[in-house]
Amino acid sequence: MDRVYNRITTYFDARFDKVMTEIRVLQADLAGVKEEQQRQNDRMTALESFQRTMMDASKAQTADLLQVIRDLHAEAMEAINELRPKGNE
Repeated sequence: MDRVYNRITTYFDARFDKVMTEIRVLQADLAGVKEEQQRQNDRMTALESFQRTMMDASKAQTADLLQVIRDLHAEAMEAINELRPKGNE
């Protein structure tokens, strides 16, 4: 009877150890997946920040270019007006 008990105990101890090892491996894999997910989230956040910065810079540059175009247009119109004949009033 003791031999049967010992064999059963040994068998279940081995099965328990195997299951616990598998659980530890799965926990380690899960931790690795979580770390990778965090790295991906960090990269995405950095990319979104860069994109916002570029969009803001683009908007500012567009506004500057529009102002330059307006100024040049105003100067051109003044020059055209100066070239028109005067004294026909």
